[in-house]
Amino acid sequence: MFKSAGQGLHLFESSLGPIGVAWTALGLCRLEIGHRTTEATLEALQRQCPGFSLARPVPVAIREVTRRLKAQLQGGTDDLTDIPVDFGKRSEFSHQVLRQLRRVKPGQVITYGELATR
Repeated sequence: MFKSAGQGLHLFESSLGPIGVAWTALGLCRLEIGHRTTEATLEALQRQCPGFSLARPVPVAIREVTRRLKAQLQGGTDDLTDIPVDFGKRSEFSHQVLRQLRRVKPGQVITYGELATR
């Protein structure tokens, strides 16, 4: 899905305001939500993903991810688990936690204690 997309950044508007995504050939590696402006969102992405630049044109795979994220924010039920994620250079423990978090379904609530027992 992402191999031909290389690496890059993309910004889009949503019901929550501007959202930014970063990706590598392995999958999404960063999602920025909660900044007031697209400029602030881009700055945050560039701080976390040095060397990445805005993709022009936006790869097909990223356009599809954007569409699905927007639908999810509008109450969709897509669990998004088929979207590849590049967890990067995190510890093995962090990888395990993040993999378990991806198994939490939309609308499901989980405590840290419950997550730790998985």
